[in-house]
Amino acid sequence: MNVGRTAVINASPLIFLSRGNQTELLRHFASRILVPEAVAEEIQMKGPRDITVETLSNTSWLEVIPSVPIADVILEWGLGSGESSVLAFAYQNPGAEAIIDDLAVKVEDM
Repeated sequence: MNVGRTAVINASPLIFLSRGNQTELLRHFASRILVPEAVAEEIQMKGPRDITVETLSNTSWLEVIPSVPIADVILEWGLGSGESSVLAFAYQNPGAEAIIDDLAVKVEDM
């Protein structure tokens, strides 16, 4: 586990890892794995019996956090609310890693 590192994750990577029963891999990447509320809400729309919903509910180290305000530079990209929330958190918290499923984005390039 990478003690002290923080990562914020989008729905698609979390869905992929939970379906493969591999969410534990995230703990090797960072000691804190954060899920913005916008991402959690997107996941929960699948219903309570969905494997990712169950994973999110039953995995104590996945922390659902309030979504932060989204900077205009991120809004201009026209992404979904989940991806925008992930990038907004990383943008406002230097050193936090964003785990998304789209093209690689460096927050310092925004």
